[in-house]
Amino acid sequence: AILAAILFPVFAQAREAARKASCLSNTKQWGTAAMMYVQDYDETYPLSIYPNMQTGAPRPFSVFDAVLPYNKNAGIVACPSEPKAMDWDLFLGGGGSGA
Repeated sequence: AILAAILFPVFAQAREAARKASCLSNTKQWGTAAMMYVQDYDETYPLSIYPNMQTGAPRPFSVFDAVLPYNKNAGIVACPSEPKAMDWDLFLGGGGSGA
């Protein structure tokens, strides 16, 4: 029991360090994808939110949707330490879970 009490905090810290590294990697991938978008669209950054006239989905077409074709992985939007940070339903006031 004493050994477990000593090791559990160490494992929790190591797990959080791995989550931080993953989040940093995701941020770098989004930055690279955004720069690819900028190169393709004559040095113009995507708008933060567009009205969604393309798909008719209940949420707006956002900068994340505009950059998505350049990274092909929508999962990198969520940080492993805070997976609900990009919950669209919560963002738009729906109150449901976005995942």
